[in-house]
Amino acid sequence: MTGVVLAGGKSRRMGKKKSEIVLGNMTLLERVVQKLKPLCPHIIIVTSHGESISLPETVSITDPIPGYGSLMGLYAGLKHAKDSVFAVACDMPFINTALIQYMIENASGWDMVVPKPGGLYEPLHAIYAPACIPFMEEMIERDEHRIIGFYDKVKVLELEDEELDRFDPERKSFFNINSKEDLARAEELLAKPA
Repeated sequence: MTGVVLAGGKSRRMGKKKSEIVLGNMTLLERVVQKLKPLCPHIIIVTSHGESISLPETVSITDPIPGYGSLMGLYAGLKHAKDSVFAVACDMPFINTALIQYMIENASGWDMVVPKPGGLYEPLHAIYAPACIPFMEEMIERDEHRIIGFYDKVKVLELEDEELDRFDPERKSFFNINSKEDLARAEELLAKPA
């Protein structure tokens, strides 16, 4: 399993790139990569067109079409990996390695494994197999940007609340930082004893 970390968002509300925001003693990107390393022998960081990020033991690539969004970043990472990927956004600092391991262990025979807390998909905390690529390409050709737009065309294992509760009852895995208030909340969560 290859890890794909999407780090190309514009982050207008934060005033700087999310990948560079510091939480505790490391950036959000470093925190996500550190959590993935024990689970994914190869990690690809996908950045916006024309950018590059250098982190030890990772490969940095750029999405091929500027401004297209997460679907393009995911597509670029999956094409580059040539095998199944666990894809996550760089602004999700509390991903749960036990949950990700469970997803990896249950991925065989599925084109996708995706959490569905509260009935809503978490497309940037999911496993995608190469079988998804043609359907992503169709969406890109039609200028459709929503990742979940091809889910009905592939074999999807959905992880509902009951399964998620075993690993992450507070749903911290899916907490992402979009504002300064979110960052302040993340600092509070980080300070809490585990």
